[in-house]
Amino acid sequence: RRMVAELHHYFDSLQDDLTVRVVAIRGEGRAFCAGLDMKDPERKPPRNSDEGMASQRRFSGLVMKMRRAPQPMIGLL
Repeated sequence: RRMVAELHHYFDSLQDDLTVRVVAIRGEGRAFCAGLDMKDPERKPPRNSDEGMASQRRFSGLVMKMRRAPQPMIGLL
């Protein structure tokens, strides 16, 4: 939850930040994962389908914010 909230905040801030010219995204650890950490102790499974859909919308909203960002993005290994 914290990671998704922080990413939303970051990508929202890119819209008006002309000092950022490019965004480099890098994973940490052995592998890069495009999903959520299912073992995260802060993660709470959805209680019902409405809660599950809301969680999915928050996560998929990140993709839309990334696409709308004016800066190019690159993935680093």
